[in-house]
Amino acid sequence: MSSQIWGTAINLKQELEQHSSSFNFVQAIRLLRVLLDKNKSLDRILEEDVFVEPLLSLAFPGSDIYKIEKRDDKYHVLATFLGLYGPSSPLPVYYTEEIINERLEEKSVKKDFLDIFNHPFYELFIKIWLKYRIWLKIIDEKDEESLNFIYAFLGLDYLEIESKEKRNFLRYAALFCQRPRSAIGIKAIVSDFLNEDKVEIRQCVEVQVEIPVQQRVALGKENTVLGEDLFLGKKVSSRNLAVEIKAGPLKKDAFKKIVPVNNNFKRLQHYLRLYMELPLQCNFIPVLKSSDASPLSLGKEWCFLGVNSWIYTKDKYKDNLVGLWKI
Repeated sequence: MSSQIWGTAINLKQELEQHSSSFNFVQAIRLLRVLLDKNKSLDRILEEDVFVEPLLSLAFPGSDIYKIEKRDDKYHVLATFLGLYGPSSPLPVYYTEEIINERLEEKSVKKDFLDIFNHPFYELFIKIWLKYRIWLKIIDEKDEESLNFIYAFLGLDYLEIESKEKRNFLRYAALFCQRPRSAIGIKAIVSDFLNEDKVEIRQCVEVQVEIPVQQRVALGKENTVLGEDLFLGKKVSSRNLAVEIKAGPLKKDAFKKIVPVNNNFKRLQHYLRLYMELPLQCNFIPVLKSSDASPLSLGKEWCFLGVNSWIYTKDKYKDNLVGLWKI
């Protein structure tokens, strides 16, 4: 039995102001965005609501951030790196010393001038840090352009996918990137889609394939060399063109979810056709628990011919019920 974790809700504003040094710089900026307005882009937050400046000190910094405080309707973040003055300044030390002396005289002309350049430095730092962390742009800012990069790796066009399916494809991204495509990948997709562990994939299923007319035997004309191109009949057995997917035994709700008359079946069809690069014949065999089935009854839910209808009496039928649908 899993244990419950009890705790109080975190006051984000209080945590950021009272324990500023416990956050790294990027984390603090992202949390400030959550605190201020999730719908704003990070660029707008840094431009309108947050001002970043270096710590005016020569002391050795213990963390990225010295302090976060709210002044003049803006959050001021005192950072300990990257500034034109402070402990990590690239300028000679006497610049920082002059600004410290100016502060002691309650003036800030030089500091204000350098801060004109300091804040854009931190904006650029954030943008550079986030540039190749695509997942953060997708999660934090719902950036559609970044999401399109992920679909490019899947070999899919983001704009051609229905809006309701866009997020669903991402969960299978790792499978779509693998080569060659495998039965394990098919099993993973079907198991996840049905939320069912009991899924079996049968490969190399024997099927009868029709021989094209131009390849059939014609005595005295063509395709008559024994052991090379001569085949009797119009069909031939093949084991490299078909696969079977067996799922279950399924409960009633799971079975109803996946019947061909349901949109969920079309979604699964779409996923598997995209995943299987080869034009394989795919048979889906759902197994329904006999205890969850109901006899055929016209006008009710168990009445789709060839899908979920069986002619039997519940007292006499003890085995699980099996369907066979083409994908």
